[in-house]
Amino acid sequence: MVTLFQNRFTVLLPLLAMLINISLILYMRFCRNRKNTTGKSSARGKYMIRTTLLISIYLAIYELGKVFIQYFP
Repeated sequence: MVTLFQNRFTVLLPLLAMLINISLILYMRFCRNRKNTTGKSSARGKYMIRTTLLISIYLAIYELGKVFIQYFP
């Protein structure tokens, strides 16, 4: 019973984590834009947000690939 539940719904954990991560990144980006920061700190913040977003997308693709390999060998 527990194994069947884990096999069916463990796929949702990485997807849920990815959605939460992307939503937090976008929320932080919009809050940061309201503060009207200028100069180097603004450019550095945009670079960090872009890097974080790309890393989370890469990890999500990796997890989806692992799931596809698991279900369709």
